[in-house]
Amino acid sequence: MLGTILAFKKPNQMVAIIQFNTPDIEDYARLGAAINSHYCSLHGHQYIRDVYKETVIHPPVEKLFVIQRHLRSHDWVAWIDSDACVINHRKDIADFTRTDKNLITSGHEFGFDLKGQRIRVRMGKQEAGINTGVFLLRNCAWSCDFLQCWINLCKLGSEMRTAYWEQGILQWMLIKDICELQANINLINPASRINRQDFIGTSKSDRCDFILHLWGSDAKLRASAFSAISRGTMPEIPQISMPDFCVKQSQNKI
Repeated sequence: MLGTILAFKKPNQMVAIIQFNTPDIEDYARLGAAINSHYCSLHGHQYIRDVYKETVIHPPVEKLFVIQRHLRSHDWVAWIDSDACVINHRKDIADFTRTDKNLITSGHEFGFDLKGQRIRVRMGKQEAGINTGVFLLRNCAWSCDFLQCWINLCKLGSEMRTAYWEQGILQWMLIKDICELQANINLINPASRINRQDFIGTSKSDRCDFILHLWGSDAKLRASAFSAISRGTMPEIPQISMPDFCVKQSQNKI
């Protein structure tokens, strides 16, 4: 069981961390949820997790409906996929909200197009490949309009069988500057600051400084990793580096 870490400064902005999963991945999703819920209690944020069988659209896209239901009740919502959890409890996710942008996510060298093909994307000199496993959205009129547009395009993409889930749609929206997205998005670089830095095609290990995102891993590895993290132990995953790992038991102090 996770212990208690004291003496965190109360954030200026209240953030709700939101997760959603269907029952078929509950074995590892509940373990990651316990870590993220505990993290929220340390920093004074709200934790929300929805679990249900019936979805309006394909489960990977259902996150958008979940966010839409909760956005108006919080200053910011932070989405974290069910195969991801916070591994640096020193870091307050609210630090990312110190921006005039409305959408915050990680900037990668590569993104995925509508057919699921890897593409290199840049905005000026900035890497602009997107991973939607972790992102923050401000409660404002722009965000509500943007979110509804994203949902509508995902529905269309699903019907046409051309979209690589919501991630490919968002990448396309960024490239085409739909909803003036380029002026409203803050791409965190390097991506490891908020998500998993993808070094595919190189000899480097992927890197996570704040949130460990186990995309592409099987359920057994995810459950094993989350179990270790809940005990304050850094999991050994050869392809991922976690230099800022900090999840400790109550008897230890950060």
